[in-house]
Amino acid sequence: WVEPCETQPLRRMGKLAAAFVLVGPAAVSAIACVWLIVKVCRSNATFRKRLFPTQMRCLAIADLGFVVSAVPVMLMEQEHLLPCSATVLAPMCISWVPLFNFFRHLSLWLEMHIAVGFLLASLHVRAFRHMKYGLRVVWLPSLSLSIFSACLFPWRYDGETCSCRPNDWSIAADPVVLADFALCMSVCTGCYMAVCRRSLQQRAPESVQARGFRRADLYIFNALITYGPTFVCYCSRPLYHNLIFWTVSGCLECLGGFFNTVTYVWQSRYVKVFTGGPSVMREGPALGPRRLSYSVGFGGTATQLFNVFRSPESCFNADEEVAVRRIEFNRTRDAGHVQVHSFSLTS
Repeated sequence: WVEPCETQPLRRMGKLAAAFVLVGPAAVSAIACVWLIVKVCRSNATFRKRLFPTQMRCLAIADLGFVVSAVPVMLMEQEHLLPCSATVLAPMCISWVPLFNFFRHLSLWLEMHIAVGFLLASLHVRAFRHMKYGLRVVWLPSLSLSIFSACLFPWRYDGETCSCRPNDWSIAADPVVLADFALCMSVCTGCYMAVCRRSLQQRAPESVQARGFRRADLYIFNALITYGPTFVCYCSRPLYHNLIFWTVSGCLECLGGFFNTVTYVWQSRYVKVFTGGPSVMREGPALGPRRLSYSVGFGGTATQLFNVFRSPESCFNADEEVAVRRIEFNRTRDAGHVQVHSFSLTS
């Protein structure tokens, strides 16, 4: 026998602790997402029009919406965590779960969009306009999956346990969410591993290879630590009803916005723009590229060729869809200085 929800108090300290522990990571992620959105919106137009900052702004908005909708849903999932009447919790369960799943799917698809963008940039594929257009329609598959999940695998409020649970657990808590989790982790892992493999095949400098492998490791670790425990929790009913494991998985998923801000921003070449440090990005036509001239004291005339390797994210804008591959310069004996006379751009 379970006491009615209207009179059931939060008696156990464990459930109170679970509620507070969930709110803490959600607040941290919300602050990180708001900080990132403000930084991107306050930056100059040259920075805002680039693909990667646009992707980060969209991902931060999706993560912020996920955090706001996740806290009520996660508190409704366990028994008696919300001291509200059944007349309030029942409609909340029906309406908030699809909204919660929409932002969850949107965040997953945006992470896949970023991973595919890195791969295309590494392959020197000119897909900037297509990637920009993809950001405008990425919400369509997210909305479709949310509606599909709500129709086939709905969540309903259980008056006996005073919790919002899956109406049918024949396969898992939500097979659509599990399939999207698996798709996201597979796509992201495949894209980042392909970028690292291409870097090895091109015999890039060790510093470039190390940076690529470090980025791939962090992005894959971010996806696993954020969605892995929830994936396991949704597959196993005993773990789903285990308050400790459920709390840990919920906290890690709520921290997804914070993890995304740290891994994506701090591993990008735009970190100085986000943190307000000195950056080479400036706005205005007067600060365009100029001829470089340095005083030196050597003689001889020669022509040298060398390769300049750039990270995939440096091609994430309309002006940088080609990679600088070779720079040819002459050393003139009588001039007493070095000037860059010509350079070639190859895709």
